[in-house]
Amino acid sequence: MPHYSLTEIETHCRKAARGAGYEWGEAEEMGKAVRWLCANGKNGAAECLTLLKAVDGNCADHRATLDTLKGVHKGAVCGLSLGCALSDRGLDILPEGLDIIAPMIAKGVMRAYVGNAAPVTEVSDAIWKALNGFAYRTYVPSTEESRMKGAG
Repeated sequence: MPHYSLTEIETHCRKAARGAGYEWGEAEEMGKAVRWLCANGKNGAAECLTLLKAVDGNCADHRATLDTLKGVHKGAVCGLSLGCALSDRGLDILPEGLDIIAPMIAKGVMRAYVGNAAPVTEVSDAIWKALNGFAYRTYVPSTEESRMKGAG
């Protein structure tokens, strides 16, 4: 299996997320999350691909909202969108006095993901190729005019 740098994996997954229909900010968060997972011994590229296949082109239909965080929204929710919502507004929706749970949640997440695992920088050809399929959607088709202006 080929090895990639964490930066290459982050960038590639960010492009793939954009190609799957995520907004730029969400795609940036995808890249950062994948990089963090890989740096902590998880196969972030495979996790990314699984999510992209699940929400392909329908990201807005699965977007987390404050109603999601409050438990009002029912139905499928995108994990990336939920993570962004919790990161941006998670404590804003908690009833007074429940801020105390934030350190416990953080500790649980850190215990589950952070250890002495070696970074995962191997990505199978099949996963990389599938991510390419999403990333290619962001490229502008070549034309004679673009080639005349120096495009590749």
